[in-house]
Amino acid sequence: MEQKNLEEKLEKARMLAGEEAQKIKKELREAIKKAQSFLKKNPEKTALISAGIGATVGAFLAGLVSGKKNSKAKKRKK
Repeated sequence: MEQKNLEEKLEKARMLAGEEAQKIKKELREAIKKAQSFLKKNPEKTALISAGIGATVGAFLAGLVSGKKNSKAKKRKK
C-alpha cells in the first residue's frame, strides 16, 4: 500500500518536473529571440558591450597570471 502511494507521488513529481522543464524551455526560447532582435537592431551597442566584456575578462586574467608570478617571486625571496 505504502509503495503504491510512493510510486504515485513519484509519478506526479515527474509530471510536474516535465511541465516545469517545458515552461523553462519556452522562456529561454523567448529570451533568445529577444536577444537576437536586440543584436540586429543595435549592432554598435553589441560590439561595444562585447569589447568591454572582453577587456574586463582580459584584465582579470592578466591580474591572475601576474599575481601568481608575483607570489612565486615573493616565495623565492623568503
